[in-house]
Formats: sequence, structure tokens, C-alpha cells
Amino acid sequence: MSEVNIKEVENKEKEQPGVNEQVGVVKKAEPRLGKKKRARAKNGEKKKGANGCLLLFILAVILIVCLVVVLPYVLTKNLDMNKLVGALAGDSTYTVIKSDIKQEIVTTGSVVGVDEKAYTSPVTAKIAEVRVKQGQLVKKGDILLVYDESDLGDNLDKVKLRARSEKASNNSAYDNVREAKEKLASAKTKAKRLKAQVKTLKADLEKMNDELSDQQKKLEEYQTKAAAGDPKAKKKAEELSEKMKKLNKKIATKNEKYTELQSDLAKEEGIISANEDVKISNSSRVQIEVANEMTDRDVEDAEKSYNEAKAGIVAEFDGIISNVSAMVGSYASEGQTLFTAIDSKKIGVRFTVSEDSLGVVNEGQKARVVIGGNTYSGKVDSISRIASESNLLGKDTGNGNIVGTLLLDDPDDNIYIGVSAKAYLFIGEAKDALVIPYDALCSDVDGDYVLEIDPQNILQRKDVKLGLASDDYYEVTEGLKEGDKIIKSITKDMKPGAPFTPEISTANMKQ
Repeated sequence: MSEVNIKEVENKEKEQPGVNEQVGVVKKAEPRLGKKKRARAKNGEKKKGANGCLLLFILAVILIVCLVVVLPYVLTKNLDMNKLVGALAGDSTYTVIKSDIKQEIVTTGSVVGVDEKAYTSPVTAKIAEVRVKQGQLVKKGDILLVYDESDLGDNLDKVKLRARSEKASNNSAYDNVREAKEKLASAKTKAKRLKAQVKTLKADLEKMNDELSDQQKKLEEYQTKAAAGDPKAKKKAEELSEKMKKLNKKIATKNEKYTELQSDLAKEEGIISANEDVKISNSSRVQIEVANEMTDRDVEDAEKSYNEAKAGIVAEFDGIISNVSAMVGSYASEGQTLFTAIDSKKIGVRFTVSEDSLGVVNEGQKARVVIGGNTYSGKVDSISRIASESNLLGKDTGNGNIVGTLLLDDPDDNIYIGVSAKAYLFIGEAKDALVIPYDALCSDVDGDYVLEIDPQNILQRKDVKLGLASDDYYEVTEGLKEGDKIIKSITKDMKPGAPFTPEISTANMKQ
């Protein structure tokens, strides 16, 4: 407490009447008492005096404790000394400090399901049971609907009978086509082999005939020489003649084989020619094969649908039933939507931000969401590329709003679809940053600035550059340093170059 305040208290105490004087006033108003009563009254006055002294003693002890214990604690713990300084300066100054700062965009929205699935009927059958209702939580594997099994069995039997009839009709024509195809393939294979044999044999015959022709020429030469009386030529002519007989025999055998191969080849070529007309029915063959394949698939699909329907419609994931259109006793058509369910692991918040936030809100951005008093972490999942002039409530805001969706990291059962939520979109954070309160910042045509108090208590303009902004503070990236003293609450009389005179505030002392 300052010296001025202490004197004011002492003067007020002097102006108040003492305890004895007040009791004296009361005595004048009392009626006369007996001796015993007057004695008791006198003893009461002594007790009151003792109580007053005791009260003053207790107050003195409390004051000593505050000075000896509390004040050193405040100083050693380095508590918010700006408040103490503010008591003398009218809470109009601020000492620049370093602090962590986080910037977030705050917006509101509503809880939505990000991933929704439609459950359709795999068969046309009568519905026996519907085990869920709209808004109900379900777990993966829960049975949502049960069919009438008698209808399911009848449907499967009909599909199988129809498939047997169709395949029997198709296979009758297909067998003929397949047999012709096999004959054609076999004949082509044999013909190919025979052609190769004929070609080889023909080459052998041509070579043997050439050899025979050469021998015939030599024979004629030997015979001419022999006729002229050459005994050696006569002998060679006889040997060559014998050799030619053997070669002719081989040629004859080869010719017989050649004729046989040509006959076999002609036979296979006849088969090929007879079955080449099958190509005209190839389209029919393909149609038959496709028809049989489709029939088989129909049976497979019917059996699969029967097994699925027999087990009922089963939840594929943990979720929330968002719509129910199935009714007990009605017939569900194949492909008809029976339910829609929201995946409870993919819950989000649809929010809006102003067009001014386009540059700072992006997909994948971290966020936190408050729903019903519970806080959840998440990230921006999507941002619409179409701006709207109304917010999520349909109210016209007069400017462009961007609609986005947050995806929660770990939603739980405390979340309800459609309720309101408050979203904090993380923009950035800085550790040990220089920070100043909002009220300390001024702006003009030259930029942002603050009023600093120099050592001579003169106000000086300090231009600053700002970084992040929290709910109450700006980050200062240039222009100030830790410990600088600035004006926190600027008035119109405060100008650069003017002296700063702090005002004493007893109200701030009490705070």
C-alpha cells in the first residue's frame, strides 16, 4: 500500500469515535440498574475491550504474514507482475514478454456422417423381421433384417430349373458344332504332317531321278567306248547298268509311297473342306457358349443371394441407422434400398467460413471440435469449390461463405448426428514469441505501431510487424524486444513525444 493511502486510512480512524466513547453513549440511554446488574455490565465492558484488542492483534498478525510470506513468494515465483505495475500505472501499460501463441479460426457447424452406405435387397422376397429403427447404433455383424425363408427357397428352385432347360437346349446344337470343330482340327493337323512328308519324298525322288539321268549319260559313254574295243569301258558299262537297275527299283518304291501320301493328304483335305462350313456357324457357337455361361452365372448369383438372404441383412460396420424404408410383411424387390447407415468411425462436422479465410483453410489442416462439452481432434477432409451466400442455417449473410467438412480422428458414442458443434481450425503456432495485447496495437496509413515508454517516460512510436494472432494477443515479429514497456490502453491524448504520467489506482490495488 502506498504512503498516500496509509495516511488516508489513519485520518479516517481519527475521525471515528473510540470504543469507550460509543459505550458511554449507550450508557446514557440505559435505565438505572441494581448493584449486581451494574457489576455484570461493568464486566461486560471489560470483555468487549479485550475482544477489540484481540481483533487488532489478529489483523496485525495477518499483515505480518502477508509481508513476510506472500510477498516473497510472489517475487520468487515471478507471477504476473504486469498486474502489480498496472496498479500504479492505472493498468495502462504492458511489458513485452515471450510466450507461446496459437492462431485458430473459430466457426460453428453441425455433426454429419461423412461415409453413408445404402443396404439393398439381394433378392425379391417377403420381409419377416425388421430389427432396427432410425437413429439406432449398430455393431458390425448385427442382423438388421430377416427374410421369409420359404420364399427364398422357391426362388432358387425356379432359377435352377430354368437353367437346366436352357442348357439342355443349347448343348444339343453345341455338340454338333463341337464335333465338327474337332474333326476340322484333327484333319488340319494330319494334313500338315502329310504335306511335310510329301514334300520330303518329292525332293528325294527328284534327287534320285537326277542321279539316274547322270548315270544314263555315263552308261552311253561307256557303251560307245566298249563298241570301239575298250574292254574296261565294257566292264564299267555292265557295273553301271546293274547300279541303275537298283536305283530304278528304289525310285519305284518311293513313287508308291508318294502316291499313298498324296492319297492320304487328299482325304484329310476333303475332311477339311467338308468341315470348313462350320465357320459359318461360329457366331452360333459363341452365342451358345455365352448363353451357357450366363445360365451358370444366374444359378451362382441365385445361390449366393439365397445364402446372403438366409443370413439376413447384416451390418458391414459399426454405424448409425440414418433411414429405414423396409416394412415387415412387405415384399422387397431385388436391388431395393432397405436401410441407409452412417459409418460411426467416419463422423465429421460440416462448417462454414468466410471468403476471407480462403487462403488459410486447406484440406488436411488440423482442427479441434467441441461437441456437447467434449473435445475431439480432427482435420479438414474437404472444402466445397462453390461459395454460398447463406450459412448452414440458411440465413443470407450477404457475402460468400465456403462450406467445408471436418473428419474427426476418434469419434465415440457421445456424438449425435445433427447436433451443433464448435470448430477451431488450426492456422499456426509459435514458441517463445514476443506478444502484445490487442488494445496496444495502433494502425495508420504508415502501418501498424505501438507507443513505447522510453527511460525518460516519453512516448515513442515503434513500428511493428505482426505474425500470428490468438484470441487476445498478437505475435510481433519485428519492432520490439522482450522487456519493452508499451502503452496497453491508449487514449486520444497519448501522442508520440508526449510525457507519460501514470495515475495511481486504489481499485487496481484491491484487484
